[in-house]
Amino acid sequence: MKDATTPESVPAEASTPRRDVKSRREFMTRVALAGSNELRSHLPLNETNYLRFTIEAQEDSRAYFMYSVLDSVYEVGVAMMRWEELLGDGVDTSDTTIEDRLIGEALKAEASMWTRRLIEILTSLICFSATNEERYYRHWLLLDQLEALTRKHSDEHEYFDCDQKGLLHWIDRTAADVKTIEPSLDFARCWYLRDKHVLPATRRFRFSSFAANLRTAMPLAKPREKAELGLSYRQFSQASGSIHFSPGDKWYERSRKRLSKHFSHCGLLVHSVLVRVIELNSMKPTGLCKRMLDVYNQNAYGDELSRRMTAGRAKLGDFVVVGRGLARVIAVKSSRFGYESYTIKYLADSPSPDVSEDDVLPYNVRRLQDAEKLKTKVVELMKKLAPDSQVTDAVRRQHAEEAADEAVREVWNAGLRDALFNTDDERSNQSQPANEEP
Repeated sequence: MKDATTPESVPAEASTPRRDVKSRREFMTRVALAGSNELRSHLPLNETNYLRFTIEAQEDSRAYFMYSVLDSVYEVGVAMMRWEELLGDGVDTSDTTIEDRLIGEALKAEASMWTRRLIEILTSLICFSATNEERYYRHWLLLDQLEALTRKHSDEHEYFDCDQKGLLHWIDRTAADVKTIEPSLDFARCWYLRDKHVLPATRRFRFSSFAANLRTAMPLAKPREKAELGLSYRQFSQASGSIHFSPGDKWYERSRKRLSKHFSHCGLLVHSVLVRVIELNSMKPTGLCKRMLDVYNQNAYGDELSRRMTAGRAKLGDFVVVGRGLARVIAVKSSRFGYESYTIKYLADSPSPDVSEDDVLPYNVRRLQDAEKLKTKVVELMKKLAPDSQVTDAVRRQHAEEAADEAVREVWNAGLRDALFNTDDERSNQSQPANEEP
């Protein structure tokens, strides 16, 4: 039996027929490769003009931006094609040597890089859905170029004491283009700027951080996109951490199992990125992308899954399983993103003698029993057994709550705990962090 705190998810590949797993991977790879090429043909920009002309000379900044997005999607597809060959027909978890472990770490770093980039791209596309106008794409692209040029000059000046006149002229020209477009902008809508004002004379500005962009994107995102983005900043942070050198990070998962997870995640991100490209450009795709879009729109499971992971997991008073412990929900909180968290009181098997109450994330909670229904039944039984009693319903409900706590605790200790967690589950649970995100 699965851990009671594991959130509902797409069926694990290990339990899916190998033919279905292989077909699903092939389709995801084909969507990334052929799908990006198909959508590129809908843009008013060809390969020659994309490569030949600089940002300032581009007639359609949105098309230029989208062309770059589709390039990245295709590149991910190339990586997925290699991963598909490595994974074969199923999930192999037979790593036994140092070489196996290091190959797994190398694959994790590569896959994390692509996951990170896709999360960045999808976040930007979602944010641009609120500023889907030529001038904002152009402003973003010009600032991106200005930042790259000024960093290049700073680097050359600091390390070589060199000030190339050609480079300084390019910086001046780009800054002038930025100033030209500024009067048409509503800076309150420039989500990509940390400071919402015109370019200062010093030409020093700062893009908003990815964390800030993610906070902007979440209220605009579809439920399934929220899940694909990781629900919070942590998913992006973990992907970044896998890329950077970190001697203290020794947590390890079988290489192909980890790669299989990244493959599925990248595949889902690719689908959502392509759907956003279609929507932002009002495209009418045919062929593979039409099929992909139809499947995306007709399948509400991803949206429903995301909602179930973040809210409605339990109500006030419910008996729940958290980790390996029995608890009751004593408070429900909701964030500005619509995510719930729960304050719980442990009734049995607390993770530590010092922890009697705790705050827990929604996907670490599994509802065991609706406490309100249980208390109502107990009150009804008390009335039936003593119909002439002068005890008020409020007192009966207080006694019912105490009785319910004790009854559920006894059932837990009498065998419910063992029924939920068998020996194999215990062993597999110890191999991964207790609070790992879905």
